[in-house]
Amino acid sequence: MLNTSITSKIYPSVLILLFLTSNVMISQGNIEESTDAISIRGNPVITSNGDYFDAYNLFIIERRSMVDYTSVDKTLYLTDMGGNIIIEKDIGLDGFMSVEFLNSTTLLYGNYFGAFLWNIETDETEQLGFKGHHEYERNEANDTYFTLQPYIIENQGTEYLYDQIAEYTPNGTLVWSVNMGDFIPFSHWCPYEDLEIGGVADVTHANSISYNQDQDVIYVSCRNTNTFYKIDHKTGSLLWSLGEHGDFTMRNIYGNIKDILFYHGHALEITSENSFIYFDNDEHNQTDNLNHHSRIIEITIDENTMTANTTYEFSSPKEYHTAWWGDADLLPNGNKLGTFGTHGHEGETTIGARLVEVNSKSEIVWEMYFPKEGDIAVGVYRMERISLSPIIQIDPLYWIKSGEKAIINWEAFYNFRNKYPMNGSYKLYFEEELIEQSELDFKKYWQPTSLSVDLGYLEDGNYNLTIVIKDESEHQNIEQINVQISENPPANANKSRFHPLSLVIPLFLLSALSLRRKKLIFIVR
Repeated sequence: MLNTSITSKIYPSVLILLFLTSNVMISQGNIEESTDAISIRGNPVITSNGDYFDAYNLFIIERRSMVDYTSVDKTLYLTDMGGNIIIEKDIGLDGFMSVEFLNSTTLLYGNYFGAFLWNIETDETEQLGFKGHHEYERNEANDTYFTLQPYIIENQGTEYLYDQIAEYTPNGTLVWSVNMGDFIPFSHWCPYEDLEIGGVADVTHANSISYNQDQDVIYVSCRNTNTFYKIDHKTGSLLWSLGEHGDFTMRNIYGNIKDILFYHGHALEITSENSFIYFDNDEHNQTDNLNHHSRIIEITIDENTMTANTTYEFSSPKEYHTAWWGDADLLPNGNKLGTFGTHGHEGETTIGARLVEVNSKSEIVWEMYFPKEGDIAVGVYRMERISLSPIIQIDPLYWIKSGEKAIINWEAFYNFRNKYPMNGSYKLYFEEELIEQSELDFKKYWQPTSLSVDLGYLEDGNYNLTIVIKDESEHQNIEQINVQISENPPANANKSRFHPLSLVIPLFLLSALSLRRKKLIFIVR
């Protein structure tokens, strides 16, 4: 069904530096910067220091009164790195979860009343026929969706709250389910005895689902057992568990064996066939309950030896401590994105949600944080970094030594962290002549799709190579490469650089902007 009760806005992109008035035509040439940038609610402060992954940020913010802890508003945003709005959607006050792109035009988001698909080109919103908590995860092969639903087991007069993993068709038909209580005993309940509303013993508190379509397996993170689980989708059986109640020998970043590797974690995500990125809240730490250093961690596993090693760690200061919520993402440039998203942090009374990008040295290279405004604080559950077109990785000045074949290597990435291969295409122009064109499948999990072109033997000099790459909806990115043939190329030549953004404006933005040039916004009610 089409939901027209929620207002959405598409703003002109400050990132593409497009300045429109009633007398200015849309053009890619002679572009000026708008002086009327529109910032998101919460008035965030943004700092950067070093090389960050320059793209767009997708998240939902909740402004909440810290007096009575009630929501003021909840808004979905797509912004540039400076916090300027590209897309805005009021999602109401009915609770919320995460938001993510399913393809280049459609967002999946949810609240306590169900899951929604929003096409950002047509501005149509469809409510799906089921509801759950914390997570909606698409099974692209079957056109179904996984979610989490609570149920209660009573034992000797005590009620225990568990979670069921349920799979639904878009119209709400239940096609598969498994109960976490089938393999998680009452004894795995957190020793700090976490309770849910009503004083019920909250045993599992599942908070994320990651589906691997190739293996047909589901990974489920349970906060209160400090463990995540691998489940066979076909049979519903538990294959293994990793964490406090797991099957693996676990090592921390220093190589020391640990009985518990993380505490009350969130947002488990697959980064390769044998590695994961995870947000460790470090809440109810059983070694030191006052430790409170929330972390971004990467875990690499070996299912033959049943070992799990921490291969990356960003341990935050206590003023970033996030007792609940939180997210961690791996970016194409190797940096990590962290959502320290609670409305407040330990010892810090003036700042709400803190969104950071950190490099391989665990240095913060970009941060967006939300100062409290009186009694109002901002929270963010999860965050994604995305591009509006495919991403090209190549040095724009590409050196070849004289007398050697001019083989140009480059890498392509889909617009966002795709969970299954996505289709696209590319064309290569050499000295303005089309020399190659092909379809391609972007690898999943934002892994690089490696490509190359053989230009043969070239005389010394400068040559132009143009890469045009498109996604399945024809959103394109163009990169001009200066191929330099020289007897003495620099020693550090051809170090890859990322080009996630383009002055080629997505068609939906062009259409929206052309409708409302004078008001500079596009509104559908």
